[in-house]
Amino acid sequence: MIFLRVIDPRQAVVEVSDSIHQTSQFAQTTLRSVLGEVELDELLARREKINMRLQSVSIRIPPRGM
Repeated sequence: MIFLRVIDPRQAVVEVSDSIHQTSQFAQTTLRSVLGEVELDELLARREKINMRLQSVSIRIPPRGM
């Protein structure tokens, strides 16, 4: 599940034409990037560490009013 937090409504509307689609695409790309770096066995063994890494991604999202 993806949650959106709008910080600046004006910027969110002006700079992003479809915020739900853009956020979904960003989440999919990030997930593929993180999971693609490890083997399946490692992925299953290090789920908590990978989960923490995915959660830290929200800090690096470029500001677009969201």
